[in-house]
Amino acid sequence: MSKCAEGSLGAIAAKLASFDEMRSYLGGFRGESGELLWIWTAVVEESSGDCWGAFEVGARDEATFLRMFDRLPDAGLYEPDAYAVYKWLPRNKHVVGKGGAVNRNEGLHSVLRSKVNSLVLRTKGYSKSVRTLESLLSLTFLERFGPYILA
Repeated sequence: MSKCAEGSLGAIAAKLASFDEMRSYLGGFRGESGELLWIWTAVVEESSGDCWGAFEVGARDEATFLRMFDRLPDAGLYEPDAYAVYKWLPRNKHVVGKGGAVNRNEGLHSVLRSKVNSLVLRTKGYSKSVRTLESLLSLTFLERFGPYILA
């Protein structure tokens, strides 16, 4: 059982949280049959040095980001890119940039694209259901972070 599943999120001393989003398709590849989905990812580094991840699947909007963000512990520093939805982050803890910690998310996206066929760019792969996509993401996060995931 993960730390998060044990309900100890409030006790986690998060040093840093980085965020990013990536696109996927549901029900078809582009065109009229396909629905564009976004996968929001967070990589959280604890004060102990442990890293773990969280994700949320939905639209590329504030509501989807906030669903994921509300499950995360407070962090000492937040490092997203410059996308407008990150305005919800505390200004005194918010550092915008595409390098640094955000590269952890880009690396995670690379791993996800290599392990989950429906996320590979420039292919005809797609997910048939959100539940299947979330299950594949959960398994990949479990492999990447061990018991330190929040899905």
